Amino acid sequence: LRYTDLINFRDFGGHRTTDGATVKHDQLYRCGHLAHLGDAQISEMLGMKFATIADLRYLGERETEKSPWPIEYGDRVLSHDGERNTEAPHMVMLRTGTLTIPAVEQFYRDFYRDLPYDHLYRPLFAQTILRIAQGGSPALIHCAAGKDRTGMMCGLILHCLGVSREDIIADYLKSGGAPGLIAMKPVMARRYKRLYDVDLNEDAIDALLDVRAGYLLSTFSEIEKRSGSVETYLAESGVDADVIARLRGHLLTV
Repeated sequence: LRYTDLINFRDFGGHRTTDGATVKHDQLYRCGHLAHLGDAQISEMLGMKFATIADLRYLGERETEKSPWPIEYGDRVLSHDGERNTEAPHMVMLRTGTLTIPAVEQFYRDFYRDLPYDHLYRPLFAQTILRIAQGGSPALIHCAAGKDRTGMMCGLILHCLGVSREDIIADYLKSGGAPGLIAMKPVMARRYKRLYDVDLNEDAIDALLDVRAGYLLSTFSEIEKRSGSVETYLAESGVDADVIARLRGHLLTV
């Protein structure tokens, strides 16, 4: 499958861990939504035989941009059935004409800080790690653009596997300039023009599609501030040391 056929699709294995092991390739994948694939691309995705598919989108997103999985894939797909309590801040800014680059940056810092403790996402993050630790791979982690919610989930998985913070951030930053994200720019511009009659300049769209080290770092710093450590946060969510050991046994090679 060509990586440009999907939004921000890539294998996020291959990293060396701090104790010298290597995360296996072809077991951990990430991307954006899969709603607009052609038949040949769908066949290729089914051929990858994903055992776990973590769809991190809200219910409304999943219904609007439907995934192509056959009905028999039902128990492979992990998701939540919740919706946002309020309109997304960036949508408010678009609707009210208050979208600025500093406002977008603040929105993302808040989003990355708060989501790990969200009542919908904290259990879904834990459920995904538990499923993969039980042998549920190859696994696909995705949201709408495959960079923010997906970035946090993949960062936690790589942390569990013993990948350094520096390498986790480096992997996350690969989403910057991904071909599928670049292709979303005109789509976003048309959508927001239709919804709110606003003409977004390219800098504003770039800010919405950007990834920055500080965003994902704020996830880890908030977890460490509120829970003491990532390990304590995970253990409180049901991902204890035994689960992490099983995950490592399944996905690491010496």
